[in-house]
Amino acid sequence: MTYKCDFCSGPSPTVRYHTHPFGLTTSDQVFGDTPIYNIDGLDHVATEDLHPHHGIGAMMSPQWLACEACSRWIDARDLTGLLTHCLTQFRASGLLADACVNKEMTTAYHHLFRAFFHYLRYREPWPPSP
Repeated sequence: MTYKCDFCSGPSPTVRYHTHPFGLTTSDQVFGDTPIYNIDGLDHVATEDLHPHHGIGAMMSPQWLACEACSRWIDARDLTGLLTHCLTQFRASGLLADACVNKEMTTAYHHLFRAFFHYLRYREPWPPSP
């Protein structure tokens, strides 16, 4: 199996990061008693309690693979650097050619990476030693 960086989709990840489980959502997408957390205007949950009929929030894996370039931005806790690097990679590959998609994805990745940094726990080398 070939693995890619979970941040920029680049080849050859060298680090695996672990976070607390989290999801990006809004209050109408979860059960009424589910705690919603807000960090700098970003709503998220630390649970899988998405509403079965209109829950469209996304739960994130607590394990994230990163290439050498992304790991440098992550280890420096540089949200802007990581976001700029990833968006540059996506544009170079033609994934963000449409202006509307570019704006939506920039916003989505900014929210995702902010939550990632908030829940980041530790890192380890990838692939693991046998």
